[in-house]
Amino acid sequence: MRRLQMGMWYQFSEKDWDLYHHELINGLEISQYEDRDELERVALFCSNKNIQFGIHTPVFGKDKTIPEVTSLDDDVYSKAIKSVEEQVAIASEYGADYLLLHYPFPPIYSPVVDRRYWNGPPPHAYYYSEKIGGHNFTYISERLFQDIANLQNKHNQRIVLEYDFFGEYEEIFNQMFKEYPDIGLVIDTQRMEHNKRTFPDFNPYAWLDQIYKYVYLVHYSNVRFGEETQRHLPVLPSHEELENYGNSLSYLSYIAKKNNTFHVTFEHNPKAVSREELVDCYEVAHSVLKSVNAPV
Repeated sequence: MRRLQMGMWYQFSEKDWDLYHHELINGLEISQYEDRDELERVALFCSNKNIQFGIHTPVFGKDKTIPEVTSLDDDVYSKAIKSVEEQVAIASEYGADYLLLHYPFPPIYSPVVDRRYWNGPPPHAYYYSEKIGGHNFTYISERLFQDIANLQNKHNQRIVLEYDFFGEYEEIFNQMFKEYPDIGLVIDTQRMEHNKRTFPDFNPYAWLDQIYKYVYLVHYSNVRFGEETQRHLPVLPSHEELENYGNSLSYLSYIAKKNNTFHVTFEHNPKAVSREELVDCYEVAHSVLKSVNAPV
């Protein structure tokens, strides 16, 4: 069954579930929990509600340490893939539908950058395309996908990769999912907007034409640009035509016309809008999926 998921990071809260829940919500995505007791609570809650949950790495901890699975440093990669396997084992133990990683990570930046829209992480946290090189990116991608495929089989646990900035290596990125179709792709709609505006050579719709069949999950939220850019906002139809907002609804609609099986996580801050607007966000997303005869 197709899922519309609530994001619930840092800790499990039945109060927040009751406050932001809607009858259309039938899943959870969690991340950075305190300990196994918290994970046990959410697993039991989902079992009692007859819903599924997925995990965004890291499973535990509040430092948001995402495994550097495309590091050029072999020692860093070894530590990252070891951490991934530990988290895959935990996800399998508690019955998670998926474990999510970022790919590539560190992200890769193109040389042409419009910094009006995205300053990005500190320089040590990403590569520029010319530094990493196409040969290196192919090598570290093939290494990663092969290791992930092995971990999926070993632990009987789905692993999905959330797209991060891939610089000039869109074709290499796409080719990896074609070679390993059992590894699902996660689309982040507000990141696509940053990608489009920050790196002018990126065409989100042309990219989706190439990659849509591998999408397992969409992280759905919007971004508002300005002096203080705001990310992870609920997606409201009224914002779609405004220049300072992203086109997340259009991205969701475009993918839905091509792929009728992916799930959706509302990766937004529900406190940023009224209850009425929040319900509108849920219902519009649901109607988009239903309009293309998807099994919602």
